[in-house]
Amino acid sequence: MRAPLSISARRVAAAPAVAWLAIALLVFHGPALKAATLAEAVTAALQVQQQEPRVGALRQEQAAVDRQASGLLAADPALRAKTLSDALTGDDGAYELEAMVDLPLWMPGQRAAGRTVAQALDNYGSMAWHL
Repeated sequence: MRAPLSISARRVAAAPAVAWLAIALLVFHGPALKAATLAEAVTAALQVQQQEPRVGALRQEQAAVDRQASGLLAADPALRAKTLSDALTGDDGAYELEAMVDLPLWMPGQRAAGRTVAQALDNYGSMAWHL
């Protein structure tokens, strides 16, 4: 049979949780450090945690725009195939096959504009983390 924990043993067991909370609050170098009470600090930490998915999405969008602006083509290439035949009209055996490859090229200034958009998204994502 185990003896019940003493008050000092409970404090020792709770110490790592308090230490991790303190470390987490130090990591969030925004509103959490400006809090005067523990309740304000916890509220600020929760608000920062709610922003993490949005900030992650902004960073992914920035990376995608930057990859696109760094590429050789303005958009993804496309392969198209087309067939024409006279089977419904005269059925003389005429048919035509076409295969096309679309390679969208950059217009003047488009690549620089894409990189500017990527930089703006990066700045906005960094700013959103500190809100």
